[in-house]
Amino acid sequence: MRSKAGEERRMIDRLARPTPGFAALLVVMWLSATLLFFVFSAADIAVSTFFFETSPCDPGANPPCGRFWPLDVEVLVELRGFFHIFPAIAVAAIAIWIARDLYSGHRLDDASLRLKAALVGAFALGPGLMVNVVLKDHWGRPRPRTVDLFGGKLPFEPAGSFGGHCHDNCSFVSGEAAGVFILPLIALLAPPRWRGRLFAALAVVALAASLLRVAFGAHFLSDALLGGLSTIVVFAAVAAGLERLAAARRAQ
Repeated sequence: MRSKAGEERRMIDRLARPTPGFAALLVVMWLSATLLFFVFSAADIAVSTFFFETSPCDPGANPPCGRFWPLDVEVLVELRGFFHIFPAIAVAAIAIWIARDLYSGHRLDDASLRLKAALVGAFALGPGLMVNVVLKDHWGRPRPRTVDLFGGKLPFEPAGSFGGHCHDNCSFVSGEAAGVFILPLIALLAPPRWRGRLFAALAVVALAASLLRVAFGAHFLSDALLGGLSTIVVFAAVAAGLERLAAARRAQ
């Protein structure tokens, strides 16, 4: 019987060198998760409601009035600021590492170089392009703090909806969650025996950092989770493409 630890290690190793089929499976999982959040949209409202503290309305204001109370916790605000920039710094360091490898003569036949290139490519194409240029500016889902359920003026829209009255920098999906989820993927650069534990630890950190955006009323739970998962999906696709390219070069 296969041990649970052995199964987890095989899954992590598979993510480090994914096949196109594995990448396609992750796409299906992401779409399925989006559909679930679309159908069970009450979960998004319930989680955001937990962080919203009502207060008496000023004259002329439309209820409910209040604010997302974690915004008043200074340490949480500072943590958000750190995680807003740290993933980009980490990826920049990897890009410098790649330049050093190339200068030393490493090429695509080096599995470590392919993995580093996939990390940089996934960060550029995922949080950089797909999330912040395509999704956030073309899916009109309003942020929690702007919907009428939490003192705003816009109606609530479920995850994945093409409707909504937000015109740019919208809620679906979270760009910061997408960015911070590059951190557990960086764990794939660690020696195989440490990958699983480091991946799990950094995944918990990434999840906690993503939930800060939910607590602040900037995103719904689905925006944070789907944003983070989108980076893993894009990474798998880029890494699978580089594996195919390296295999083709070896066959020549």
